Parts: sequence; C-alpha cells; structure tokens
Amino acid sequence: MSTWAALSGTVRAQAGKCAAEGRAVSARDAFLRAAGYFGTALVAVDGCADPEARLGELFTEHRDCFDHFAAAWDPPAERVAIPTKGSRCRATSSARRAVPERCRR
Repeated sequence: MSTWAALSGTVRAQAGKCAAEGRAVSARDAFLRAAGYFGTALVAVDGCADPEARLGELFTEHRDCFDHFAAAWDPPAERVAIPTKGSRCRATSSARRAVPERCRR
C-alpha cells in the first residue's frame, strides 16, 4: 500500500507541475493516473496500522485528483446526484445533455 501511495504522490506532483507549465492535457492525464494509483492503494488499506485514518487520507487524495481530472476534461465533467430510494447516489458525468436537470447540483 505504501508503494502505491508514494507513486500516487509522485504522479500527482507531476500533474501539478504540468498544470503550472500550462500543459493541460498532460496535467489532466497525470491527475487521472494519480487517482487510479490512489485507488489501488485503497485496496490494501486494511493491512496498515490505522486503516480508518489511512483510508480517509487516501480517499481524499484520490477524490481530489479525480476532481482535477474531471474539471480538465472537454467538456468538463460535472457532479450529479441520481435520485434513489431514500437517498441520492453521487456520480460524475461529462455528458451534460444526458443528465436530467433534476439530477444536477
């Protein structure tokens, strides 16, 4: 898990550098890779000393990287809430016209 988390951080730093240099596509793709690596690290979180704390840290990083990726997509993806029985399922969509208005945030 720690190796995946370290790789995630390295790729995330590369994404930030690309973004700062104006290399939008490279930044977007690196944020998606970092999100995937953080996701892989999440699979092994039960094997660490404090899984609850580590889960929170890793998921926050994963979601932040994915949000950066989604915002850079063309067209930008947006978060939507899909009504279900008793609650709403949150999702991300880049097909704005396919998402009913009542489901958009």
